[in-house]
Amino acid sequence: MLDTINDYQTLKLFSEGKTEGVPNFDNERAKECLIKSKTNSLQNLCDVWSLCRSENYDIDVYCFNKQNPNTIKYLHPMLKNQLAKTAGFLLYREQLIGILQELANMSFEEANSARRAFGLKHTINLNIAFENFKNGCLNNLVFIDGCNKINVDSITKIKEIWDYLYVNSFETISFAYALKYTIEGYTFVIENH
Repeated sequence: MLDTINDYQTLKLFSEGKTEGVPNFDNERAKECLIKSKTNSLQNLCDVWSLCRSENYDIDVYCFNKQNPNTIKYLHPMLKNQLAKTAGFLLYREQLIGILQELANMSFEEANSARRAFGLKHTINLNIAFENFKNGCLNNLVFIDGCNKINVDSITKIKEIWDYLYVNSFETISFAYALKYTIEGYTFVIENH
């Protein structure tokens, strides 16, 4: 969907780091990431904005992954569906919900409840969400098959993925939120260059 509003000249300015005075992209970290990632789409701009809001993301790894997508190592093959478009990084709440739905066959409500439990760090809700996740994964033949292909115990992999989701959930934001601030900068460039 975002590909339909990509403007080559505007994206070229971003990919060259020419964002002095551009809202949300006027810092050295953003400029470095824009240049290194060879920004080429509005989706990529959203990702860069999301990455640069936190020092916890390694922009060098993101940029390398974006240029070399075949080298990305996923904890489980099923994670690729949600993480490939963001160079292997969990950036958006929608990705987190999608992962919970795909791996554990959770409903949207169950997945969103687990996402909220991560954010609130509420032990009882986290334990319930983990049990739902674990049971869902163990009943998902595609998940089990993926564990067999990478030669790893399913329970061990479930815990590893859960820990990954938990730790990374604190940095995730809504894609709509990221898009709002990205469009603000994108529109500024279109109107002023």
